[in-house]
Amino acid sequence: MMSTIIMVATARLAAFNIKEIADLTDTDDMELERIGMPVDDNSPLLKEINETTGKHIGNGKIAIFVVTKPSDTTFNYLASIFYTQVFAIIDENAKRCGGSLANPLEIYMDEWAQLGEIPRFIEELAYLRGLNVGITIRSTVTFANKKAI
Repeated sequence: MMSTIIMVATARLAAFNIKEIADLTDTDDMELERIGMPVDDNSPLLKEINETTGKHIGNGKIAIFVVTKPSDTTFNYLASIFYTQVFAIIDENAKRCGGSLANPLEIYMDEWAQLGEIPRFIEELAYLRGLNVGITIRSTVTFANKKAI
């Protein structure tokens, strides 16, 4: 049993031994904690959050582009990991801001079907709407319940 667990874990984490993937995921320089924060650096809410967290979180003016190669899905799991992380940060930042994001967030997912599976995406989509988040999906996708988006 233990050897099977080790083999599965080794196989799943093998990509992180690739130098480019390791470089991409080794440090956090994307400032994701800024997502949904007030846009004014002098906002009392942002100042209060920075004092409470003990670190400097910048304003909510941020744009992130996730570009995947349609003809090669080898590393699409990285985009899935990214979106999962962003959804968790949105939830955390909404709690910091009193229940919903201080700055509305729009997520545009073009050719969403190419990303592969994002865990619990349907549930996240419904939940995030209540946190001042809009998600636009531009792709024809059929879900398990046979409804197309």
